[in-house]
Amino acid sequence: MKHDTKTTTIVSTLLSRCKPYVSKWLYRRMGDHFFKRKQYARALLCYTGTIHPQDRLHCGRLGICYGKTGNEERMEHFLARAADLGSRDAMSLLAEHFYTVHNSEMAAYWARRMRAAGMEEAKYLLIGSLQALECYDEELIDLLQELAEQGDREARFALGTWYLEGKGVPRDYAKAMVWYLLVARQGHPTAQNNVGYMYEERLISFSDPDIAAGWYLQAASNGCRLGQVNLEEFYRKKSQRYSGFRECRAPKWRSANRPILSINN
Repeated sequence: MKHDTKTTTIVSTLLSRCKPYVSKWLYRRMGDHFFKRKQYARALLCYTGTIHPQDRLHCGRLGICYGKTGNEERMEHFLARAADLGSRDAMSLLAEHFYTVHNSEMAAYWARRMRAAGMEEAKYLLIGSLQALECYDEELIDLLQELAEQGDREARFALGTWYLEGKGVPRDYAKAMVWYLLVARQGHPTAQNNVGYMYEERLISFSDPDIAAGWYLQAASNGCRLGQVNLEEFYRKKSQRYSGFRECRAPKWRSANRPILSINN
């Protein structure tokens, strides 16, 4: 371990001392060699001072090297320069970086830039950023609608919840049930529980509490704790012959209170 550290120090010293006497082109080539071998500290020594401001590829690589060596401010600067020169990879890295560090405004900015460049993965980053900012506006609803129509389970679940709550859209129990049923039939346990909740609470015109038990059973069978609790409470109330469902504890449901995005999407 000590030997490796000593070798690294010697190489770094030689790179620094030789820079004034070696062409920038050769140093960039050396930097590329170190970058491909993931030796980012050495690549950084080679790239620093040798990169042309309009060199999109190397501006992006220099930004990555700064990020890997812990200088986030310089990383953001050079990745932004590469992105402004048209690097789609730099845009994606910036959006993911800002989302990860919970700077949702900047994450949304770069996700919009990605969408403008035609990058499909930008949808998930933008949705996650807007949800984190609690911007339940037309832009977010349109994005969710687009994903939901393509079959995305979490987008469908989020739309069902927002129509149920009236968040970003007028409250509409019928639309909430449509989206919940679509995703519940895809096997989404929480959506199955929420369908049962809507039937038990008689939130739609055609409602049958006994149907609620069937949905609670599906949710419970799929590991949903809320479904298990609601199923147990449902039969307890029924065994005690309650005519309504509000004399005891109201059934529980779960909202879409977390971003649908996983950074790995």
